[in-house]
Formats: sequence, structure tokens, C-alpha cells
Amino acid sequence: MCKTKKPKTNMKTKLIGIGAMLCSLSVSSQNIVTIDKSKQYQKIDGFGTQYGKDVYWADAPYYDEDHLRRIIDELGISIHRTWIDPKLEIENDNNDANNTDLAKFKANLDVIDPERCRGEYVKQRDQIAYMKVYNERALKNGDTIKFYGSVITPPHWMKYVKCTFGEDGIWNRLVTSEEEASKGGTAEVIKDRKDEFAEWLYGTIRTWKDEGLDIYAVGIQNEPAFPQPYGSCVYSPEAMASVVGKVGARFDKENIKTKIIFPEDIGDVGRNNQYVISLNSNTAAKNYGHIFGVHQYNQDGVTPGSLAASTWTSLYKIAQRGAVRPVWMTETSGFGVGSQGMKKMYNALYTALKFGKVNAFNWYDATDGQETENATSFFIKVNGKQQFTKKGQAFRHYSKYIRPESICVDATCSTDADVLPLAFQDNYRKRLTIILINNDSVNTKTVSLKFTDNTAPKKLLGYITSINEDWKKIDSINIDAVITLPPSSISTYIGNNSKPVITALFNADKERENNQLSVYPNPSKGSFYIQGGSLESEAIQIKLLSIDGQELKTIDYPNDGNPMMIGTETLPAGLYLIKYNNKYQRIAIQ
Repeated sequence: MCKTKKPKTNMKTKLIGIGAMLCSLSVSSQNIVTIDKSKQYQKIDGFGTQYGKDVYWADAPYYDEDHLRRIIDELGISIHRTWIDPKLEIENDNNDANNTDLAKFKANLDVIDPERCRGEYVKQRDQIAYMKVYNERALKNGDTIKFYGSVITPPHWMKYVKCTFGEDGIWNRLVTSEEEASKGGTAEVIKDRKDEFAEWLYGTIRTWKDEGLDIYAVGIQNEPAFPQPYGSCVYSPEAMASVVGKVGARFDKENIKTKIIFPEDIGDVGRNNQYVISLNSNTAAKNYGHIFGVHQYNQDGVTPGSLAASTWTSLYKIAQRGAVRPVWMTETSGFGVGSQGMKKMYNALYTALKFGKVNAFNWYDATDGQETENATSFFIKVNGKQQFTKKGQAFRHYSKYIRPESICVDATCSTDADVLPLAFQDNYRKRLTIILINNDSVNTKTVSLKFTDNTAPKKLLGYITSINEDWKKIDSINIDAVITLPPSSISTYIGNNSKPVITALFNADKERENNQLSVYPNPSKGSFYIQGGSLESEAIQIKLLSIDGQELKTIDYPNDGNPMMIGTETLPAGLYLIKYNNKYQRIAIQ
């Protein structure tokens, strides 16, 4: 345990709030948390939830003012997951997958009959309505929400079992030529349904868009290795890759900008590796696996688990093979209640962000209102009003102030393994958010912040949650304050007027450096050089892209080992992408 030096009797020491203390910097045995904003990792897409049982399954309108205040204003979700279920094409619209009858899709928005074999008793029109209300509430706060959907099952008529669920892992599948071939049959035995699947996803997303709801991304299948007694579908890696290719091509044809998430399996390293290998090996599909999605569960797919740092590191490396892909943790739950649930929650997020470099983290059933062992709930109703559980407060420490577009920067504590820091620079809001965890369940820790440059804010505002405190506000303190961390606690510190550091993302793409072009200087001013020679024997085409993927310039490089100068005088300062042979590198222009 670290101890501060006892101040002289004539020195006044002022206690600021709970959990923070201003004192002299002459400290012995002091933990130092070093923040280096020039070392930049992943960009955050958001933190969020899935529907809760008291929202999704209850009578319309699925929300009330108390709920909106908690989940939008206080939790501050920035992503939200929903099911893409089969109802909009509960029966085939016609026999031509390339000719979509959108009028039938729209009519099915009001379907309330249960689906074949097992039902979901909710109108999709109402499902859309509550998500639109979520977004309207977020807009009032100056925010937006990325909505994404996960397929729970294709329509029954596309599957071998002609049912939306099936515990038989062999036949609970989409009908595909790949599946026929694996059984020794031929593609002609039963009609391949991949084109129909792509049409159904297009028709659903287009219909939702016409109703005023944009879907940012869609997962091809929830947990594709598990047949379940609820809506499910099992895919081999080869079949999933082929379906991704079909969906991506259909989206391109229809000018649908929705990104594709795959494989949305649990954190099984070997199986996820096979899904990525199959995608990269499929010429028609390899450019459409936009987001690598994974569920943070143990190997049975049911037991909640905070995946180990080594597992997250492996999953990140797997995700980046063949392309630069964001990593989204799209589902986990459980962790119990009370202080133990709180601790598991903040450790799960820390590990995913630090070692998995996840861009998004989504919780399952955040609002079910239960408070029992292993309950998923972030909230519990007391006297008819929702209040945060300890677990919900721990999640809030991340979701409230680490906003989309924030960049994870380097934060380390080399003196105490129980002090776990994270830091995020938000250049849009000019805000620095620092997470400080004390994982020691017995001892209090003290830390000072050290910055490697002069871009730090002068003041910090904080919040702390521990065994005895819930989202306790810490009044404004100086950046050089000594911060006290109670046992088993998480603190969030926010500093406004935090200056941005323009630099290339540090080591985020280290795993893909083999056979890359040399790009220098980086950062650059006015111009930079490209130089290769070991990539291919033939000339290559290089594209300069904005960070959001807009094509700015095309360069034909002879790949002869000689440097070529690229002028950037007309481009504003910022981060850019260099694309070649379906590979990407980042360059910062100052």
C-alpha cells in the first residue's frame, strides 16, 4: 500500500470530495500513472445495451420517462442492439430473389402471430418505434445512437428444418450449396437459399429505413456454432463466408450502407480463426466482413466470462487478418449482483478495451429490472422507479463520458498491478477521460498523473463507485492532485480543454507490418514518400483515403524499390489511410 508523506503542521491540506485529495507533490512510495497521448490505439464506436425485458416484451410503448432518463441521459448509451427476426418475410415474397416486393415487407410490420415453431410476440413497427424514441432522446443531449441488428434466425422456409429453431446442429442450417457439398450431395438437390437470405436482409433493412430507422450494422447470425431451442442457425465457416459475400453484394447493388458484422461467435479462438480464414479465402466475401463481432462468454456460450488478456489479444490479432477491422464485443451478461458484479463488470470492460482493443462493447438485457444472482440487470425498480445496480454503475463509468470517436491513448501504472488505468482523448469535444481502477479488495491506493507532453487539461471532474459509494461526484481538482482510490473501486475523471495530439495511431496495426510499404515521414508536412519493392513484382495502385474511407487520390506506383513523393499541400491536417492490395496504413498530416 502506498503512503503519502505527512505534511508539515503549518501546511493546510484540503480534502476535495470523496476519493480525491490535493496535497504537496513531495510524495514517497507514490503510484504514477503515465499518460502518453502520442501513443494512440483504437477509436471508440460506442458502449450500449440490448433491449430489456420490461422494454421489449411488455405492452407498447416499451418505454417511459423514467426509463429514458436512466438509459439515455444517465447511462449515456451510444450503440444499441436489436434482433433482426424473420417476420418481415415470414413467407417468401415471390420466387425471384432479385425482385423484392417491399409492399409485402411493409405489410408485415404489423405481424403479431407467432413465428413458425416458436414465436416472438411483438410487432416490428413497435420495435422500430422505441428505438426511434431512444435516438430522439439522445439527439436532445447532442448525441446519436448507432443501431445494429443481429440475425437470430433466417425465416423458417430458408432452412432444412423449416423451423426457426432446432437443436439438431446438422439440419438447423440455411440451405446452401456448401452445406450440400459437405454432406456428399450436390448443389442441385435442394435450392440454395443464399440469394433469398440476402434479399430478406435487404428488404428488412430497407423497410426499417423507410420507417425512419437506419441500421448502422447487421450481424449475419447470432452465435453461429450453437443450435438452440430458440431462434438459431448453425453455419460452417465456409457457408458463413459465402453468405457474407452474397449479402455484401446485394447491399452494394441496392446502395445500402449498412456494415456487416461477423461471425458473432463466443470467444473461442480456434473457431473464430476458422471463420476469418474462410472469409479471407472467399474472393467474393473478403471485402465485406466490415466488423469482427464476438460475444464475451466462456466456452459453453452461456456462462458469463471476463475473457483473459491473452484470449483478447489473440482475438484482436485474428480480427485484423486480411483487413483492418473494428472489434465489437456484441453480447455478454450475468456477473451476479452487488459488489462482486460491479468488480467483474469493470474488469471485463478494462480487459476488452486494453487487450482486445475493442471499438464497441454491448451488454445484454440491461433493463430487465431483476435483482437476483446472475441477473443481467443494470437497473432495479424501487418504489416503482428504476435505480442503478452496482453493475450498472460500473458500466456507466465507461459509457457516460467515453463517447464515439474518442481514441484510446496509452495509460500505464508500472508500480502496482492492482492499479488499472485507461485514457481516452476526444478531439471533437476536446476532452480527456481517464478510468482508474483499484482492483485490491483490501487496500486503498494513491496515484498521481504524469503526462508526457503539455496537452493535459488543468482541472479534472470525477465520479467514483466503490463498495460504499455509488457514482459519487468528486469536485474539480487540479491535474497534479494526488488521487485516492478506495478498495474495489472504479473512478472516472474528465478533463475539458484537452489539446489533441496529431500522430499516426501507435502500434494498432503492428500485426500487419510484414511486407508493408514504407511511408515516411509520418507525421508529414506538405508531402510524404512511399517506397516498396518487397510486396509484388508488378506495379501496384495506391489510394489515399480520408479516415472515413472517402477516396481522395489514386497513385500508380511502379514498385521498383525507389521512393515516390506524394504531395499533400491541399489536404487539411488529420489522419488519413493509404490503401493497397486490400491493406491499409495510416498517415498523419500536420
